[in-house]
Amino acid sequence: MKKTNLAQAGPRPGNGTGEPVKLRAAAQRQLCSAWELDSTPFAWDNRWGMPLEAAAAGAFSGDDVLRPPNATIFAQARRWYRLHSFLRNVVNLKMGLHNHGLLGLRRLPVNPKKPNGETVVEWHPGIRAVADKDVERVKKWKEKNAEEISRVVQDVWLSFLLLRNVVALWMNGGRLMITPPENCKFMDKFGVERLTIQHNLSDEEIESLPGVSKKQKAALKTSRKLVITHDDEFFFFKVLKEEAVGMGFGWPDIATIFHACALNESLLVGDRQLADACRTVYEQHSLGHEIKSGLHAGSPVHFMSEIRAKAVEGQVKSKKGHIQMVTNFDHLIQIGAGRPKPEQYDTKRFAQVAEQLADWGMPYGQMLTGVINPYLMNLARSLAILDQHRMQPYLSALMLDGLGAPAPVMMVWDHSCFWDARMLLDMIKSGLQSGPVSGETFLRTAGFHPDDEREAKARDAALPTDLTLPVFDPNHGGQPGQGGLASQGKAGPGKTAGRQDKS
Repeated sequence: MKKTNLAQAGPRPGNGTGEPVKLRAAAQRQLCSAWELDSTPFAWDNRWGMPLEAAAAGAFSGDDVLRPPNATIFAQARRWYRLHSFLRNVVNLKMGLHNHGLLGLRRLPVNPKKPNGETVVEWHPGIRAVADKDVERVKKWKEKNAEEISRVVQDVWLSFLLLRNVVALWMNGGRLMITPPENCKFMDKFGVERLTIQHNLSDEEIESLPGVSKKQKAALKTSRKLVITHDDEFFFFKVLKEEAVGMGFGWPDIATIFHACALNESLLVGDRQLADACRTVYEQHSLGHEIKSGLHAGSPVHFMSEIRAKAVEGQVKSKKGHIQMVTNFDHLIQIGAGRPKPEQYDTKRFAQVAEQLADWGMPYGQMLTGVINPYLMNLARSLAILDQHRMQPYLSALMLDGLGAPAPVMMVWDHSCFWDARMLLDMIKSGLQSGPVSGETFLRTAGFHPDDEREAKARDAALPTDLTLPVFDPNHGGQPGQGGLASQGKAGPGKTAGRQDKS
């Protein structure tokens, strides 16, 4: 069989131009791999903005699965978080559950032996001193820096849950910032970490930075790219990631649903464009009729004529309100002609997207879609504990090195949020009755403030017992501690105390 040299192939038959057409490009398009197909460009309506999908797909080219994600992958993940409600709800739900109990405040008695005495507010009760001797110093530091601690913790969680990578950057005396990974390049080959940041600050912006020394400003002006190692004397950083040491940044798990999000967006944009077309309302006058059988089948004898069309147009043009017309039997008036049928908006088209998103959001996606499964919260707790194990040493180091904690601190989260509300209250009630659980824990779990409830109970104790005891039916026993109906001059039910029963 004779081989054909594609580079020397002649003109493509029937092109009508006479210009030589080489077939190499066409053959390459036919023989390209699946990886290359992912990076093929596609048309997009500019009214809706060009998505990063085409650029992000370029990161999939080639077969090097060890390649770290580029900046476009992180930017695309952040874009879908901002534009896709389901994805945003899953990430926010995970942040609320995984970080439950760490931030906020609680009121505690100054003297534990006098629970009804003077109280003090403790900020962020889940951040605790490692050593008992440092408890009071850590409490004062938390109170002074409560807002900054809350900002850093929430920024760290959001970056980790959204991108699975966190980059913390700070200077001596400056604020700790969570820098977007898409603005950084990170290398840690053989465990030697090096962070490159594109800061893009102008000279005027650099000069206006508070608390920055002249040497630091000079370093920032030297290059818009800042290369930092752990030997740097001005800038400090700490990176949290899931990827193994030596492989750079890890891939965000949202990348697994890029195509599903793009498919969902395309369906929505199509519906939007279809709805835009429906803004024009057509009034169609169908004149004449088609002959489908008989000797004159296919004959235009009864088709609409130009004279008739102009007469009808003149009769209805620019008229509003109630219009009376006399028409022939073959004059059909359709208001809203050409509108799409309801099945064109059928939500079944989104079923595949919903399944893929629910699989990615497991188990939180199932919760949001209304799946009834008693084991979903157990699965969520397991995922939360895994993330908390990664977050524990990272946040502790940031508190000490970046936020100036006076002593080492640890993170303590509350997992009661993973219990079903009814099961949790039953368990707490059983623990309260049998002894292991305190009344304060019961009140906090039930959503009541212990100090408010103690004050309310103290006010109740000062009221007459007739106003606080439950209502009793005198025909079935007296009120406890009141001797039956003695207040009414009547003997209470039962025998007198201290007397033996008659034989």
